[in-house]
Amino acid sequence: FNFLTILLVSFLAGPIFGSISILYMRSLLFFAKLTQMIKGKMIYKYGFGILSLSFIGHYVPEVMGLGAETVTNILASKNMVVMLIIILLGKILATSISLNFGFFGGVFSPAILVGASAGGILSAVLVFFGIFDQFQQALVISGIAAVAGSVIGAPICMVVIVLELTNSYTFALASLVGLAISVGYVQ
Repeated sequence: FNFLTILLVSFLAGPIFGSISILYMRSLLFFAKLTQMIKGKMIYKYGFGILSLSFIGHYVPEVMGLGAETVTNILASKNMVVMLIIILLGKILATSISLNFGFFGGVFSPAILVGASAGGILSAVLVFFGIFDQFQQALVISGIAAVAGSVIGAPICMVVIVLELTNSYTFALASLVGLAISVGYVQ
C-alpha cells in the first residue's frame, strides 16, 4: 500500500475512530444505568438479556462470540458496507446488553471487532470515492488499534499488539497515527 496515503487517511480517520470509541463506551454506560433503573426480580433482567441476545444472534451471528473469524473476513474484504455497519452497531449493542444484563464477556475483544468494522467501512467508502484503488487492510488495522486503544486506554500497548500480530513496522506506524488522534479525541 501507499504508506503516505495511509498515514494521511489514518490521521484524518482518527476523529471518526474516536467518535466510534465514544459511542461504544457510552453505550456500555447507558445500558449499565438502564439495568439499575429496572426494578423487579433478577429473572426479568436475565429474560430481557436472553431474548435480546437471541434476537441479535439469530439475525447477525457475526457479532456473537469473540469475532476472530469476522475480523478475518473483514480483513479479506468479504463484507459489503451495509453488512459492516450492521456488524459495528450489532456488536456494540450485543456487548452492552451482555455485560450489563448479567452475562459474561469483555470489552477488549469486542472493541477489536468494532474497530475492524469501522476501518472496513472507511476503506470501502474511500474505494467507492476513488481515493483508494483497492480495499486497504492497513486502514482496518488502524481502526482496530484506534478503537481498542481508546476504549481500554492503552495506546502504546495497542501499537505493540499490532506490531506483534502483523510483524510489520509499517502497519504499526500506520496504526499509531490514527490511534494517537483517536485517543486525543476521546480524552
